[in-house]
Amino acid sequence: PRTPPRIDRGEATAALGHVEAIRCRFDHARLSGAALSTVSFVDSSLEGASFSQAMLSLVEFLWEHPGPSSLSGASGADFSYGRFEESEFVFKRTVDPGGVANMRGTKFVGADLTNAAFLATDLQEASFLGASLPGAQFDHCNVEGADFTRATGTKAMDLLLLHGTPVGLCAGGGHSCWSSVQPNSWAVPPPFPPGMVPAPPPPSPPSPPPPSPPSSP
Repeated sequence: PRTPPRIDRGEATAALGHVEAIRCRFDHARLSGAALSTVSFVDSSLEGASFSQAMLSLVEFLWEHPGPSSLSGASGADFSYGRFEESEFVFKRTVDPGGVANMRGTKFVGADLTNAAFLATDLQEASFLGASLPGAQFDHCNVEGADFTRATGTKAMDLLLLHGTPVGLCAGGGHSCWSSVQPNSWAVPPPFPPGMVPAPPPPSPPSPPPPSPPSSP
């Protein structure tokens, strides 16, 4: 197969708009402070890339086709203090129903992630320290060891089918705290990898009939 183009260790501070990067390598690229609007990164590698203080509007990081680990995510990338508007990180499971985007150790320190979406992503050891998260969606994600210390807007997050124990989301820790973040979002997370639908609970036993009123003497 054709070797994907390489843009690794490059630097960009200009504005980018209406661009689609397909199967490109942005490994260790420096995009700090860049302004990106309506940009799609499709099946591209962003390992160790820096988007710190970048402005991202309608930016999509999409992975769909299984391939080398270097083209399946953005592990170790730095999005700290970036501003996201309607942006998303998605592994689309059309080809690989059990796949996830590798975003282990990714940094979102102090980032504005209002209404951002993380779908089928591996966020183990990721840092959301001090991030702003109102309306952010986490669906079918592994958040084991992810750090949400001092993050704001966590009570307005949309959480569904998560795995792992994150840090800083509640005082007690563990899965029991999720209900305080988003009630009724889920009860017990399924085993990882995500995508497995938990078995339905057994039907509740019928309620006993009410007691008969005492007969008149």
